[in-house]
Amino acid sequence: HGFALNLDYYFLSLKKLKVKKYDNIKIVCDDYEFELFFSDLLKQKGYKVSEPIKYKSSRKKSIYDFFTLIKSRKLIMSNSTFCWWAAILRDKLNFSSSNVTSPKKWFPKVYSSSLNFDHPGNPLGWLSIKNTFKKF
Repeated sequence: HGFALNLDYYFLSLKKLKVKKYDNIKIVCDDYEFELFFSDLLKQKGYKVSEPIKYKSSRKKSIYDFFTLIKSRKLIMSNSTFCWWAAILRDKLNFSSSNVTSPKKWFPKVYSSSLNFDHPGNPLGWLSIKNTFKKF
């Protein structure tokens, strides 16, 4: 849609969740190039990041990614209903909702004014993190 969450959101989420430099970080993303870019950026800042896996099948990747999100000890949500549903299901499987961050704004103002909703909600009390968007 021509916009993405600003990277500051992810760094603020790491801080709020008290992620340590030696904690293993797994990036789940549908954009492999961005996954590589953000992995490198985190490594430059001293974080331990799992190497991105390139899947031949997008179906296999989607299933693997969904379960990775559900089983994570700490989850930084993107503005994605895919991630939102994983966060909902992880609660049903007794993973703590207190270790989940969610962007306060789901869309930039230019989009939210023309939509019936601007956020799918925060039914489980996730940490809402102030965010902005980057246009590309």
